[in-house]
Amino acid sequence: MSTTADIVTAISKFIKALDELLQTDTVEAIIELVAEFGIGAPVKVGIDALVKAVDLILVWLGRLDQVFAIDDMLQSLQPAFEGLTGIGGSDDDAQNPDYATLAPLITAAKAAMQVLDKLTAGVHLIFEAVIPRQAVLSLRESLGHLKETLAELGSKLVSPGKAASKSFRPGSLTGVTASGGAA
Repeated sequence: MSTTADIVTAISKFIKALDELLQTDTVEAIIELVAEFGIGAPVKVGIDALVKAVDLILVWLGRLDQVFAIDDMLQSLQPAFEGLTGIGGSDDDAQNPDYATLAPLITAAKAAMQVLDKLTAGVHLIFEAVIPRQAVLSLRESLGHLKETLAELGSKLVSPGKAASKSFRPGSLTGVTASGGAA
């Protein structure tokens, strides 16, 4: 059975392969052909829709950063609680009059440390088993590259240039007859 990490990693590999495919000479030739036929604008509408879909996915993945920040926050709190819970651990501390003043704080810190340990364990379980951070970061990077490639292809369809400035004229394609067959 595949884990979430396996699935996210496979999707990331697929997105990378798709991005590489879109950067081939074959796709470049298709873009030139689309521009030559004069249908670059409608095709760009489709590409723009794909870019928007990728943007939505990137926003959703960005929200996972807020969840990942929980783990970072819990890890940053741990040393402070450990320092507080370490007070009063020796007989000398118990004899110290300041200990009596700090005792409620130390007791609260120990209770908070227990909750913090449980939260940390739960968060680690989620991030290691369910939503691996590295897999999500890799997916987000792959999607970012795909978005750039799609945007570049879209701009080639409508921007003035060699491919986009041509308009289709019947018989302008070399090697193709009027009936659509090869010459």
